[in-house]
Amino acid sequence: MGEGMGRTVMSGFKLSRLPIYTKLANEFGVFDPWFTSVPTSTLRNRFYVHSATSFGATSNFKKDLIYGFPQKTIFDSLDENGLSFGIYYQNIPTTLFFKSLRKLKFLTKFHNYALKFRLHARLGKLPNYVVVKQRYFDVKEFPANDDHPSHDVACG
Repeated sequence: MGEGMGRTVMSGFKLSRLPIYTKLANEFGVFDPWFTSVPTSTLRNRFYVHSATSFGATSNFKKDLIYGFPQKTIFDSLDENGLSFGIYYQNIPTTLFFKSLRKLKFLTKFHNYALKFRLHARLGKLPNYVVVKQRYFDVKEFPANDDHPSHDVACG
């Protein structure tokens, strides 16, 4: 994104700065190499997480995002099989780029993370499948926490 950013992005962190990642790395298998499902932008690869395809999209064309992507998603499969899901968003729930999630019947599946996640967890009311959508926009009061360069991964 700018001169010298490669060094910043690829440098390491002190374990104390990333306690959650440190705990996960010490308790579970961690893999350094990461390969994308499709050689394109982040959003298209996130589509693979929820639908196993980018539906041929290789860029963030506004028209496509507004119209919505028609492919079947894991959310559709969960619903068809009587299983629950919840999307806890912190700003834009990008899962709304899937056309099927715009149905009225799924309106109650979207929750404001700050207001509902801890409450649902404490009450044992989390759904079968939970997606936490991170903050993508970096603003002073609410820094981005999506682990995307050049955002601070300690906020993730």
